[in-house]
Amino acid sequence: MVPHLCPIIAQKMFTIQFYSMRITFHCLLFALLCSTLTTACGIFNRLTSTTQIEASKSFVLGEGKHGSYKATIKNVSKCDVEVLKSGENDQMVSLGLLTPTTTKQFNIPSNTKVVFKNLGKTMAAIEINLSGDTGLSMGYKDNK
Repeated sequence: MVPHLCPIIAQKMFTIQFYSMRITFHCLLFALLCSTLTTACGIFNRLTSTTQIEASKSFVLGEGKHGSYKATIKNVSKCDVEVLKSGENDQMVSLGLLTPTTTKQFNIPSNTKVVFKNLGKTMAAIEINLSGDTGLSMGYKDNK
């Protein structure tokens, strides 16, 4: 009686181990796929925002220490918005003027502050799409 049960028990144990290994393999494969997609697609180093800037105010992005990033900015308001940058020496340099409905792309080096200055008398709005270092400080200041 025992010799007849051994092959059946062995077969059942093999089946259980096989399914256990199969589930473990699928879990590992899923984890590898998720980490690859996260790294390759860069889903955690992107930032998208529509930012409103009051009249006579500026929106300041990236004050302090940070890495480089690429920004695509679209002016979605009826006011002109001037884009300025300054490095660690705080000397402001104009990157250009965003007229209404204009879109421009900027490559911003590390530790560079970018200022979006509302030149109008009404609320301005810009769409910001960043890739790269997105751990940036953000705030508003009065125009000087």
